[in-house]
Amino acid sequence: MEPILKVKEMADTLGISESTVKKYYLLFEEDGYYFNRNIQGNVVFSNYDISLFNKFINMKNQPGMTIKKVLKLILGEIRFDDSLNKGNQNEQLVEMIINQNQKILKMEEDLKSLEGKYEFLIEYLKDNQDINVKRSHKGPKRLTFEF
Repeated sequence: MEPILKVKEMADTLGISESTVKKYYLLFEEDGYYFNRNIQGNVVFSNYDISLFNKFINMKNQPGMTIKKVLKLILGEIRFDDSLNKGNQNEQLVEMIINQNQKILKMEEDLKSLEGKYEFLIEYLKDNQDINVKRSHKGPKRLTFEF
């Protein structure tokens, strides 16, 4: 299982203060990225979140970069990655639908074959035995045999 860090542990890992971690995660959440929370409702961080914070800190320290610019860039990348994953999921869904349609067509062919065999059997029974076959007109096709 992936390690989960609380705010203090995250601050120690990154070498920044707890208040700075809180400030940063609140900025992320204001822009639509939400961190996991434990049962008590406290924010917890995954390895992915650690790498996200490291990237954020490194980028914001570059000349000409502001916190808002960095957030926009990082969250734009995350949304792009998510859209690629959704695109991949859509491709998988389309493939699954195609496979299901092929199976349905095969089942329809099998059903037609069985219906043909069913009709043949009825005709055979009528011709070769002293049986009256009656079809019920109520509901689905039903056979009753009278001897």
